[in-house]
Amino acid sequence: MLNAIIQNQKGETAVVDLTANRNTLYQEIHTIGLYLTPERLFLRDEEDEEYSVKLYAESDIGQHLLPLLGEHDTLYDAYLLDLAVTNARGEIRSDLEQNILNDQYRDFSEVLDDINEMKMAAADTRLTFYCPLKASLDEDDGEGPYAVSNWYIADNRSSIEDRLYEEQLPDLGDMAEYLGEHSGIGKKLIYAVWGLDEINGRLYGKIDCYLHSALNEEETEELREAIIGQNSDGFGEGFEQRPIKTQDGDLYVSFWNPSREYFLHTESEMDAYIHGMNGQQMGGM
Repeated sequence: MLNAIIQNQKGETAVVDLTANRNTLYQEIHTIGLYLTPERLFLRDEEDEEYSVKLYAESDIGQHLLPLLGEHDTLYDAYLLDLAVTNARGEIRSDLEQNILNDQYRDFSEVLDDINEMKMAAADTRLTFYCPLKASLDEDDGEGPYAVSNWYIADNRSSIEDRLYEEQLPDLGDMAEYLGEHSGIGKKLIYAVWGLDEINGRLYGKIDCYLHSALNEEETEELREAIIGQNSDGFGEGFEQRPIKTQDGDLYVSFWNPSREYFLHTESEMDAYIHGMNGQQMGGM
């Protein structure tokens, strides 16, 4: 869909099809002696620069995507946009393509956000799971890592959510597709997103699952186990290894821990859990 012409100062050129996988993208850049990552290759075409990156497209969809990317965007941004549109789910593909052809987006991030909104809108029901959060802090002075309280986690909520957003960008795979396969519910699951939710003054992990139809008890348990597997391995393991910068140092947050107190509750189960803790019904769920 989108293609990039990358040129170094010597005039050596690499032509990259952005539908290729990320490793191929790196390899093509390296063939002309550029060892910058796609995240650091800005879309610019100026003389006397270390490199130039120009985009072109042959398809109608691609032509309408080009104006959404500018000199402040990177080759990685273009790659994400191509990947998201190319791999859009069948439920939303037609509407997405019409939106693009009608020039309804101002920049590439609007496309990525709207794809997620469209997947949520295509669902007939939502199943939400909650889990406790654990975190450790590695201080700038070399102290740590050591466990921090939920209050500290909550104080850094915005930074954690920014990191969660980055961890769920299109190049890291479709979690709904993965969970659907491993839970046995297949394409019933349209979209799965990891986030945070504050309940009665405490911050919890929240996994929203958008579905074509409600799950029976057995399917719910299979999906629960698949998400626990991701929290302890897969997505969760990758996320908890990414440092989140705070004013005190690097914060590492996990959606899983090996203690007996760990749980992954549905909304009704979470209601009962909070009620049992506080002796009152949880509101605002």
